[in-house]
Amino acid sequence: MGNLIYVELYKTFAKPRTYIGLIAIILLIGLIQIGYYLSKEDIGGQIKSMMGDSVTVENLSLNGNMVCYLVMQMLYFHLPIIVALVSGDSISGEMSSGTIRALMVKPAPRWKLFLAKWIANQFYLLIVVLVIYFFGLLLSRFMFGNGDIVVYGNEISILSKGELLVRFTKAIALSYLSLTVISNLAFMLSSFMENSVAPIVITMVINIVFLIIGSLTFEFFEPIQQVLFTKHMSVWTYSFELNPDLKEMNKSLIILLLYILGFFSIAFYSFTKKDITQ
Repeated sequence: MGNLIYVELYKTFAKPRTYIGLIAIILLIGLIQIGYYLSKEDIGGQIKSMMGDSVTVENLSLNGNMVCYLVMQMLYFHLPIIVALVSGDSISGEMSSGTIRALMVKPAPRWKLFLAKWIANQFYLLIVVLVIYFFGLLLSRFMFGNGDIVVYGNEISILSKGELLVRFTKAIALSYLSLTVISNLAFMLSSFMENSVAPIVITMVINIVFLIIGSLTFEFFEPIQQVLFTKHMSVWTYSFELNPDLKEMNKSLIILLLYILGFFSIAFYSFTKKDITQ
């Protein structure tokens, strides 16, 4: 099993498209950091104006924690396509080239080959979130220093710098879980198709359609909106609330886990039952 995982990791990181997403993330974070560094924008003044005269915030200025939080907000809608670039090509890319057939006729059971591919995908996803953690948080702290932040959610939360490292770590972990839904969706579609582009495109179409449905204000769509994975992918924001709604957070986690299990199970069945004679 270890050799299969090693081979799949080698194949994953030998593809140029694997690095396109990582480079895009680093460039986006870098551009945001440079923009704030050059402008020296006083976020504290902006927050004061938005909060009104009734609330006083002292010693709140641009810092690495604030920059990282803004980076995570900005990347929230762009990360799915970066994740889908690799996951959507995992199986379908080898189907189109014919190499998957050679692998399936070898003595190694199909379920082991499937798990090796899935683990390689999850490892790539882990690299993605660690890049965000390093460049988004640690590098931002190095450039702008440590400091308190104000977060808008169900309530206005002023978070002290001493607790933010733990909160960001939790947020990154929850982001990993959310992105696993996208990764498994693209991976599942990849198990059905031989065109490596189709799973990536379909994954993004589903994500966009779900986002649009989730933004509709018609009462008819409310029950549907509650079970869309896009509604719960922002579960990481609970890490920055002083009094998070644990019931809603656990509900989101359960729904995301059900999607992950569902996509994984369908992909597993499709892969292990695939007819390689055609």
